[in-house]
Order: sequence, then structure tokens, then C-alpha cells
Amino acid sequence: MMHTPFDSKQRTEVVDLQLAVFEVAKTARGEPVHEVRRKLAEAIIGMRVTPPSGLWLDAAATSASLGYPYIISNEARWGAEAILRKQPLTPRPDST
Repeated sequence: MMHTPFDSKQRTEVVDLQLAVFEVAKTARGEPVHEVRRKLAEAIIGMRVTPPSGLWLDAAATSASLGYPYIISNEARWGAEAILRKQPLTPRPDST
């Protein structure tokens, strides 16, 4: 069976990164960027995702602080949205 980019069974690191962004952005509007950045870093680690660069975190935190989730790619967005519609937010199982 072929999986589309937004198939909720296809948990990838980029989809989990997008999930972390969505989770933080829900409540980040108006918060100081440094606080949103801290929350985002914690959410990313909680999702067992390799943290992106500091510049990326700054951009995503700034966007969330303004009330907008940072969109990594259409595929990451669609995958994250499919997962959020179908199940609670949980970390992806270890790949080992």
C-alpha cells in the first residue's frame, strides 16, 4: 500500500517537528519570543526529534509569538493535520 504524504500512519521526523510547532503555537500568541523558543525546544525534544538550528528555532518562535504556526512544508503540515484529526499527540516510537 502506498502512503501519501498526509497519511497518519507515516510518522516521520519532519511531521513530528510540525506537530511540536502546532502544539506550541496554539498558546504562544503574544508571548515573548524567548519564552516561545524555550517551549518549542522542549516540545521538540519531547517528540524525540533532532532539534533544528538555532536560527530555525528563532524563526518558528517568532512566527508562533505573532500567532501563526511556522509551516515547514505542505507535506509536514498535511501529515501533522491528519494525525491531529485522528489521534492524541504522542511521541513517535523509537526507531531502534
